[in-house]
Amino acid sequence: MDALRFVPFSSAPKVAFWQAVAERKLRDWRLDDAPRPARGFYWAGGGARLVLDGASLRDGAAPPGATALAGRVTVVNTLEAFRRVDKAALLRRAGDALAAAVDDGAALADPARLAPFEVVAFADLKRHAYVYWFAFPALVLRPAAAATRGAPAPLDDALGAAAARALLAAAAEPGAPLAFAWTGASRAPLREAAGGDVFCVLDPAAAGAPGWPARNLLWLLARRFPERRAFRIALLRGRGGCVVEARVAGGAAADVAVVGWEANASGRMAPRSADLAPLADPGALATAAAALNLELMRWRLLPGLDVEKLAATRVLLLGAGTLGCAVARSLVAWGVTRVTLVDGGTVAYSNPARQWLYTVDDAKAQAPKAAAAAAALRRIAPGSAAAPPAFVGKKLTIAMPGHALPAAGTPAGDAADAEVHALDALVADADCVFLLTDTRESRWLPTVVAAARGTLLVNVALGLDTFVVQRHGHGGNGLGCYFCGDVAAPTNSTRDRTLDQQCTVSRPGLAPAAAALAVELLVALLHHPREGAAPADPATPPGAPLPGNRPLGLVPHSIRGFLTHYATVLPTTPAFDRCAACAPAVVAAYRDRGVALVRDVGADPGLLERLSGLADLKGAVDGAAWAEADEF
Repeated sequence: MDALRFVPFSSAPKVAFWQAVAERKLRDWRLDDAPRPARGFYWAGGGARLVLDGASLRDGAAPPGATALAGRVTVVNTLEAFRRVDKAALLRRAGDALAAAVDDGAALADPARLAPFEVVAFADLKRHAYVYWFAFPALVLRPAAAATRGAPAPLDDALGAAAARALLAAAAEPGAPLAFAWTGASRAPLREAAGGDVFCVLDPAAAGAPGWPARNLLWLLARRFPERRAFRIALLRGRGGCVVEARVAGGAAADVAVVGWEANASGRMAPRSADLAPLADPGALATAAAALNLELMRWRLLPGLDVEKLAATRVLLLGAGTLGCAVARSLVAWGVTRVTLVDGGTVAYSNPARQWLYTVDDAKAQAPKAAAAAAALRRIAPGSAAAPPAFVGKKLTIAMPGHALPAAGTPAGDAADAEVHALDALVADADCVFLLTDTRESRWLPTVVAAARGTLLVNVALGLDTFVVQRHGHGGNGLGCYFCGDVAAPTNSTRDRTLDQQCTVSRPGLAPAAAALAVELLVALLHHPREGAAPADPATPPGAPLPGNRPLGLVPHSIRGFLTHYATVLPTTPAFDRCAACAPAVVAAYRDRGVALVRDVGADPGLLERLSGLADLKGAVDGAAWAEADEF
């Protein structure tokens, strides 16, 4: 008699499985390299392939017609750790667990326990490459089982046509176990089997010798029926099957021997590898690469980093110039892709050198800045298009005090009114507004609208070598806006100015530094328990303890930077009840009158001083000064 041979499983992990491994490693497992439960699937008669797919790391129903097997996946953190894994010890432990499941009856109650698997892997998440090794533990009979016939007999020949049809029908029923006993007329659980029954297994092999599950089933039978010397095993392979007659020399030995590491594609006992980079969409690769730095922060340094909140944050950029381009790039680096850019201008030849989202071709085409910037961001982060609205550009002119709007009722006037309404809607829909415009008066209407709508607003303004980053107070924290330190309403600042006075002239390194700090302030606020309504933190010396609940550091009211001294200070400005932009009277007037107020202020910026109470305050101060002078 010849030794009975078995067809080992061949691993077939799909791309979706490795993608699921990468996602779980990045987001959940991180540095924890403990074994994780997994499920593999095979189809009876399908060729002894164990398939792992995107569903293998979560619970759920098996694919139609498939048999599910339980296994474990161990993803280590370095290639060196993969090499150091004691493969022999791992397989021995798996074999001991399998033998214990046979002895304590667990495998009798759940025959799928007879076909476990182990996967050890290293995931290089930067290169989308994986090194892995599968093991399919199989218990060894000593001496080996022998086949009493030269070849398995067809089911019809071995059992009779009627019994064969009944058996195949029973095996095809939903919920049929991997192995069971056949009494000649019905299916019985293994735990109720008698030695004379036909033992059946849903066999993965397509033809010929039995597949790997039959090997462990035979070990179970030898252990359970030590007095028996021969067993008939029906190999059920989809719509057909065969019966093999196996002879054993005696019960399974007390000492457990186990084999099962899979050979690689060359037939050597060595790991396999998978390189997914050439198979992936470039946009998906770019998205994964952009997320990698954020996820790695959570592994050790910032476990409280809320990447999902950042991705869901809706940001409005008012101004797509030097500051707008720098803020947009920093937002993308933080995983913020729901960005709307607003600008009324077109790309000029002076822009590309300082405004990184534009090219000379954009200037040649006189492309609208907002649309061109959004298109550039989509090229930088193409995978973000899967989560609209990502990177939207809108051409819009912001109404300003001292800049009269076209006459109401005319086509130009109607268009101007529509732009005011559009700005209001954009601010109301945003979680945060970055105010990045060139002039003081262009900051007035967005500041008023943000106050009226309760939207967080971050102002960034530049001088030659100084900058200010300031968040608008809301939610009752009493913090002032950009205009709260002024005693004059904004008006037309570009009238009778030379070119250097009309442009924002600043040192090239200033805008990127200010933009970076503005985005970092937003991210810190999003991680504060009160988010945008957080009170101002005072300056704290480097190295000193931070207040509680500050995973990303302080949340100051404003940051003032001085490039000449490479220094910053963190002043706090309280809200001014007669501010020309956020005073209660101004905000209430905007809520009540809307476009009508904007029109009136455009024609007469002095209205703001009268409305807010600044005019009365200045009059009282002037009167007091004259009274004091009269005393002398």
